[in-house]
Amino acid sequence: MLMFYKALDEARSHAICLASSEDDGATWARISQVLRPSGDGWDSVAVSRPYLVPADPTDPTSRARLYYLGRSADGARQGIGVAESDDPEWRKWTKL
Repeated sequence: MLMFYKALDEARSHAICLASSEDDGATWARISQVLRPSGDGWDSVAVSRPYLVPADPTDPTSRARLYYLGRSADGARQGIGVAESDDPEWRKWTKL
């Protein structure tokens, strides 16, 4: 079982991480940080609220898109971003 979630990284920026559970969600182990703020632009300080859309819902390792909310450092700009992955373990993402 996999879960995407928002976490704070070392710089106290909001990032999206991936965790796994081997016991139906009773305990979770962090796998990796999969999406972080860009450092500049509209999603420079925060990426949060991940929403995963697999290309093929019947195949949990298919290509997928991850929609997220981004926010600028001054808080003046927010938007919905999307990243795509063709990695069967969903650990590598490219912002579109």
